[in-house]
Amino acid sequence: MGKRKKSGSKKKSGSRKKSRSKSKSSSKSNDGRWIQKAIKNPGALREYVKRNYGKEGFTKDGDIKVSILRQLARGIGPGGRNVSETTRRRAILALRLRGMRR
Repeated sequence: MGKRKKSGSKKKSGSRKKSRSKSKSSSKSNDGRWIQKAIKNPGALREYVKRNYGKEGFTKDGDIKVSILRQLARGIGPGGRNVSETTRRRAILALRLRGMRR
């Protein structure tokens, strides 16, 4: 007669994929916190605009003008100078968050 397969206690290691329950649960707890993690230095873009543009960089309400944000997002600073990649990314994020506010 033929050989029977042993049903039993021995399991093959690595035969099944491990579940990723830990990563899913940790991402659920941080879903609403991605903005806080994206903003490393709060107020840094505001200080940059204040230093380089003065009062002309802000609206009456104290917000940074959209035209200046768009200019910085393109990488163009005051006087046509190039801005750093960090400042450029901050301006892009500010425009994105402004769109989410509506």
